[in-house]
Amino acid sequence: MCNPIKILLVENQPEVRTVLKDSIEEYPDFMVSQVAESPFQIFSKLTYETDVIISDLPMSEKEGYILARTIKSEFPKVKMLILTLLDHPYYIRKALNAGASGYLKKNKSPREMAYAIKHIHQGNIYVSPEITANHARFKSLYTFHTKTELITV
Repeated sequence: MCNPIKILLVENQPEVRTVLKDSIEEYPDFMVSQVAESPFQIFSKLTYETDVIISDLPMSEKEGYILARTIKSEFPKVKMLILTLLDHPYYIRKALNAGASGYLKKNKSPREMAYAIKHIHQGNIYVSPEITANHARFKSLYTFHTKTELITV
């Protein structure tokens, strides 16, 4: 790829941040252009060149969804991939309806994360198949507000 997908990585644990950054940068299609230690630093690090934000929602539930909605509103071309340990359909639905483009558990392989990044960058929505398989009611709980389809590996 001529122009790599520029990623803003948000992770509060230094060891996890390093592993994630190294895993992402193993793929020549991606470049971690900015790193933040908390979601509160996103707006000071975010540029108009950022393509994808990868972040957990470690703050209060309400603040996390406000953050996703604000990013979608102020930076509509930037896609947001939630990388978290929470996999209940309620959190997924709220995050996607707030503006996140993807939802992936932290224990997933670098290959699946790469797949998710590429798909949300193309304008699709991605939710880990593990999550959708474990929650058969997931699709009925999520209200699609875009013309894109739910993409799973």
